[in-house]
Amino acid sequence: MKKLCFVTTISDTLDAFVVKFADYLYKQGGYEITLICDEDKQFAKTLPPYLNYIPVHMERGKLSSGIKATRELIRIFKENKFDIVHYATINASLYSSIAAKIARVPCRLYYQWGIRYVGFNKGIKRSVIKALVKLICINSTAIECESRSILEFGLREHLYNASKASIIGEGSACGVDLEKFDVSNKEIWRKEIRNEYHIPDDAIVFGYVGRITRDKGINELLEAFSVVNRENTYLMIVGRFDNEETLDREILNNARDNPNIIFAGPHKDTERYYSAMDVFASLSYREGFGIVVIEAGAMAIPGIVTTSIGQIDTACEAAKALLVPAKNVDKVVEKMNYCIDNLQEVRRVGDKERMFVSNNFDQKYLFPLLKKHREELIGEKK
Repeated sequence: MKKLCFVTTISDTLDAFVVKFADYLYKQGGYEITLICDEDKQFAKTLPPYLNYIPVHMERGKLSSGIKATRELIRIFKENKFDIVHYATINASLYSSIAAKIARVPCRLYYQWGIRYVGFNKGIKRSVIKALVKLICINSTAIECESRSILEFGLREHLYNASKASIIGEGSACGVDLEKFDVSNKEIWRKEIRNEYHIPDDAIVFGYVGRITRDKGINELLEAFSVVNRENTYLMIVGRFDNEETLDREILNNARDNPNIIFAGPHKDTERYYSAMDVFASLSYREGFGIVVIEAGAMAIPGIVTTSIGQIDTACEAAKALLVPAKNVDKVVEKMNYCIDNLQEVRRVGDKERMFVSNNFDQKYLFPLLKKHREELIGEKK
């Protein structure tokens, strides 16, 4: 039985991008799977018994914590003799790539789900993070890029050679479960959520799903919506606050006072919340891919999306008319007004986006390709 290990810094990343694929690998490939992240007892309780879980303390920004985590990972990797160690997120990837190399793990697969310094101005911080990313790439035997634009950026930055990196299918870390994001239930879910939040059926709802933090473009989203200020128009934000201090205090306070802006909190059943929206907005400064955009697309919800590296790959040809530059409130206002004034056309774009997602990012299509890639990597190391 082949042994695979997945490492990320926090459990949220494993839960969102890895657990379902790990479950598929166990059931379809007979792999023994181990998951590693910073300790989260609640996350551990949610896992099926056949997915092993090992907590390793990983703390951002502390050298002593990183050294301790790397030593612990070396011990775990040596004891378990994994065929592949996968890692994502910069802290976990740095520690795991070093540990896996020292432990002589034959296949060290770096999940490049974004590049941390994309969008940084030239300076010491950018140089340091680029050096760390390059070290991770050097230590890795293979790199799996989440999107075509991430792969192209990595090659331009000389982070790796083309022979070392790949993109599976059209990209995405895990695709979309179209049984969960079942568009046939859209109208039912739309009515349920709108009734719950007292949103009129004929209102136009812009929406966002994800972490509520500066780098996701929340300041620009809230400001643009307040500028638009059209009658019978709402903004629904689904997710938890993260580094709330990075948000503009005045903009946030004004949003909280606006009865047409709904902070719905975090929810697992995001498919129901997407269904209540007419237009999705993802104004992120940087992404590995933009899973929320294709989740919205799976529910035939078109998106006002930034042209950031990674995220630009989520738009079908018709949806490219709604792309905006990052950090540009005026362009977001322009696209919001366009959507309000041309709602039927925008809904047709949503239908085309759903077809694009169905053809390229359905997990039933993507998971076998990801599994085949691992089999090829293991075969190369025999």
